[in-house]
Amino acid sequence: MRFLRNALLLVVIALPVQAATLYVSKDGDGTDGLSWATGFQTISDALIASSTGDDIWVKEATYEETLTLRSGVRIFGGFQGSEDIDEFDERDWQANKTTLEEVQSEELAVDAIDVQAAVLDGLELQFRDRQFLVAIDCRGATSSLTIRNCTVRDDDPIEIGTTTIVSKGAFLRFENTLMIRISPSTGGSLVVVGKEDGFAGTCVATTRRL
Repeated sequence: MRFLRNALLLVVIALPVQAATLYVSKDGDGTDGLSWATGFQTISDALIASSTGDDIWVKEATYEETLTLRSGVRIFGGFQGSEDIDEFDERDWQANKTTLEEVQSEELAVDAIDVQAAVLDGLELQFRDRQFLVAIDCRGATSSLTIRNCTVRDDDPIEIGTTTIVSKGAFLRFENTLMIRISPSTGGSLVVVGKEDGFAGTCVATTRRL
């Protein structure tokens, strides 16, 4: 009997932990995040509940929060909020706008320090200059972050702010991402700081006057 019990225990230990899909919806009740109905109301709550390999699906809305990313966790915006688990391809990140705005009292919007294989996909990252803001901080010798199908939008009504994306020592990859700075003049800036070999992919940057 003891041998059988030990054998069963070994089988349980050997079973791989399956990755989960967690849902974020402002209409969710926040109980477990395993469906749209029970979805978390903030992306941050979903990140806290996530583990390496998990995906987070985010329903269209504007989320004002500071994100602390986790290794191996992918965040996807652009959902209508009714898609089933096998309907990922139904996602339309251009039509179903999912916006992350920085918290005005914070100096950092997305913390990706010492995070590996994190992904932001299908989000509009909207920042408003308040003198100096670190929009995305991706530092660390092994850190890596992919920003895909995103718009990084820097609205600067006061002209003098500097919004910064930091990737010193890390690998930051842009794919199909548009970086826009909107300003009444050429004052202020949107700056990407990092090693020359720390960037890859396709990124279009532009400045628009109000």
